Amino acid sequence: MLEIISEAEREAIEKLKNGGVVAHATEAVFGLAASAYDRLACRKISMIKERSFSQPFLVMCSTLGQVTELVDIKVQFEQEIRRTWPGHVSWVLPSQNRAPCWLKN
Repeated sequence: MLEIISEAEREAIEKLKNGGVVAHATEAVFGLAASAYDRLACRKISMIKERSFSQPFLVMCSTLGQVTELVDIKVQFEQEIRRTWPGHVSWVLPSQNRAPCWLKN
């Protein structure tokens, strides 16, 4: 499958790879994005939003594999997550021990 990426998307990808923060549209508001694995980039989001770095972050994932790198999915929830993926559902799940410490609460 051929993916066509705009110049603006390329720039955003490079910025994210290099520790930057980008603004992006969501269904209702604009959001700020950074790599969840980049502590300094996440700190930048906290500074821009003028909030404590200890406040939890929303992490968006495009695959279930990405999700399982960060959180512990209980067997009883996995079927429901798969049924609603992708979709307009938010899940609050406990972090894996290996998740970056700044993503844990």
